[in-house]
Amino acid sequence: QQMKTENRNVPTVLVINPQTHLFNASLQISGTAKPNQQVKLFAMTNGMLHEVNVDIGDFVRQGQTLATLDNPELIQQKAKAEADLNGKKSIYERLKSVYEKTPQLTAIAEVEKVKADYESAIATLNAFSAQVGYLQIQAPFAGVIVNRFFDKGATIQSGLNNSNAQPLFELQDLQPIRLQIEIPETDAVLVGKGTRVEITFPELPL
Repeated sequence: QQMKTENRNVPTVLVINPQTHLFNASLQISGTAKPNQQVKLFAMTNGMLHEVNVDIGDFVRQGQTLATLDNPELIQQKAKAEADLNGKKSIYERLKSVYEKTPQLTAIAEVEKVKADYESAIATLNAFSAQVGYLQIQAPFAGVIVNRFFDKGATIQSGLNNSNAQPLFELQDLQPIRLQIEIPETDAVLVGKGTRVEITFPELPL
């Protein structure tokens, strides 16, 4: 009789093997939308803002001229450097020709000195040419103008050697727009490559 009572008190346990099941769970996280690239454009030389070709909201392509500066003094310096180069080139070519025909009449040291002066004049002209090229403000990449800080006729300072210089434009590349979202560690396992994401902007109407 005692044996039968003990058997009736033994619990029955159901044993199953665990299986993987897929389920959908939504996760709402606030983030920040940022442009792919963003830059404030400074002038690389001093000058007066002669022409403004774009305004806020304009889409521009890479290399497009956004504005043009005017610097008469720089133009004059370039013209003077060109004239100086032409003079030294003429002297060098004439002395070189004389040395090649009659080397006994001209010392090689004198030819090398004239050649050095000629090459120095080339470097000086190249430097002024580069400065003149900086009078055109060009877009470093395609994007949209989101800010314009100066109007035509304003005096512009170079951003290369002046810490107080102000930018002319602010340019943003919106292709693509990058989203910065900080996911909590507890939810990170729910997010992986290929996870479907729905993006909404509260400020924009549906």
